[in-house]
Amino acid sequence: MEHSIMVRLSFESVIPEHAVTLGPAPYFRISGHVIRQGPDNEIVGRYQNHFWEIQGNLFSRCDCRTGASIYFEDTFGGGSERFGPFEHFFISDGSVYTDHEPFARFLEEERCWQHGDTNVCWPVLVIC
Repeated sequence: MEHSIMVRLSFESVIPEHAVTLGPAPYFRISGHVIRQGPDNEIVGRYQNHFWEIQGNLFSRCDCRTGASIYFEDTFGGGSERFGPFEHFFISDGSVYTDHEPFARFLEEERCWQHGDTNVCWPVLVIC
């Protein structure tokens, strides 16, 4: 995996003191209901009941403003093409939006990310 930038994920709250920023990191992998932070793949958050649980607080949205790219992986580590970089994208209610357009959505029952343009489902979403 080549990484040219360090990624930060921002979780903002109506209570400013509860805001959390993850990173900088070379990548984040969202697999099932878990966010892992590279390079050690440490679990840094969980998605449940339409909220991200990060450092004991709940958030409805995750923003990335670091010019990151997105790609998908299958269970064997094979990957899709790389999309982006995007100056800003966000994840809200199980959907990824790039340039304010739907890009992918998490299908709860299948536990996979469905890419909007191709409808192909992938178990892992990588932000790098």
